[in-house]
Amino acid sequence: MINLKKIAVWLKGYDSYELRQRAIHHKMGLLREEIIPIDEIETWTVHPEMIFDIVELLLKNGDIRMIYDYRNDLIAILRTNIGSRER
Repeated sequence: MINLKKIAVWLKGYDSYELRQRAIHHKMGLLREEIIPIDEIETWTVHPEMIFDIVELLLKNGDIRMIYDYRNDLIAILRTNIGSRER
């Protein structure tokens, strides 16, 4: 029997982060993707929560991005590549 709840979760997908060519690819579900070049990140801060962390990115153009990191994969990418910019 097909479990519709599992299918809905699969279709929605989870946020995932991947480093490709010095840019973070933030996949949101199956169809949406945001690309943030690492060189554009001036500083970043982790705000721990109960089941996820909120990562605040301050970009060089002054924009601030608040991103939910459920699996700590974004934090791992940031600490490995630009750990010195963590505040």
